[in-house]
Amino acid sequence: MNKIKGSLPLKIMVHIILFISCLIVFVGTYHTLKYLDSYSVSTNSFLETSDFQSKYLKYVERVAVYVDYRERGYTGSVSYNANNINLKKLFEKEVEKPKTPEAASEQEDFDYYNAILNNANTNFVYYVVNLSTGAKYYSPSLESFAASVEGQEDILDAMDVYMNKVEKNPGYLIINTDTERYATNVNRNYQFLSDENLQWVIDYITGQISNTSSDSRDEYLICTSIEVGFPNVKDEFGTMYTSYQRLYSSYKESISQIPLAFLFLVLFLLVAITTSGYKKGVNGIYLSKFDQLFTEVGFLITVGILSVTIYFGIYIKRFISDSLKLSVTYGLTVFFILVYPLAMFGFLSLVRRLKASEFFNKTPKGCY
Repeated sequence: MNKIKGSLPLKIMVHIILFISCLIVFVGTYHTLKYLDSYSVSTNSFLETSDFQSKYLKYVERVAVYVDYRERGYTGSVSYNANNINLKKLFEKEVEKPKTPEAASEQEDFDYYNAILNNANTNFVYYVVNLSTGAKYYSPSLESFAASVEGQEDILDAMDVYMNKVEKNPGYLIINTDTERYATNVNRNYQFLSDENLQWVIDYITGQISNTSSDSRDEYLICTSIEVGFPNVKDEFGTMYTSYQRLYSSYKESISQIPLAFLFLVLFLLVAITTSGYKKGVNGIYLSKFDQLFTEVGFLITVGILSVTIYFGIYIKRFISDSLKLSVTYGLTVFFILVYPLAMFGFLSLVRRLKASEFFNKTPKGCY
């Protein structure tokens, strides 16, 4: 039995499997906790996240503000630079109506919304119709659609055509301010698309709480949707979607691998403990020179080196993930490769001391 326990090929195989198992559990646990820190176990789609629903509401509110400006005659290009704008002020829902609004400031605000909503590379599209005048406001990508329904006398018939276009989209919201009803396929888990928030959109676009309109205006059909598959990866929705998909994929992969890897970890850790201290041709428990140091000295050396390694390992992980822009899995793997051997070496040293009944014998006199 001692011959088997002291077999070097056996120990190498055990430690390889143990290393891989520990690595899978370590990386998988990180990805699982990272995902669950932002989302719940029941979240299976980006459209179910609070990130998407809050952002979608913000864009619907922007449409209401934009159309309000258009109805008051504002026009402009999409070349506006919004770096210097006060974003917080722009999205306050209730503001006092200025007695003498400055035209230059209003034009600047309009340009901000115009630049965001009419960017050709966006996953968010809108189509708004004034039910009284027939005036239409829509995303550049819907220009061909708008032309196709131009001859429709009945606006509701035109909306049927629009619904056929967007009903397969991952997310849509259509509001009729006349009936104050809306239709959406977005699961309103977080109440961002609540009745109260959508009522604000209705009140704003109809002039009830507009900054400058004292009288109510006409009624509208407000149609908004998200493009299938979030094809434009660089806008706000695209970057959030890509980030979520990457995190979700790692999470799903991790929770499927962790149970088996953890089982292997426990089994081969027991084997490693059982075979530790045995060496071919040596009777009893073999202690290395490090094992023969005082226990406290060995412990302090191990903890000291391990602490320094962890510190630099964290730095290297961040460098790999942030500076080199590689997957966080690479950084975690390098960190684990640096830390694992030292931690396992120190742990098995304690195991060998206990097996040889040298744990306290290798302690300076007077320490116990």
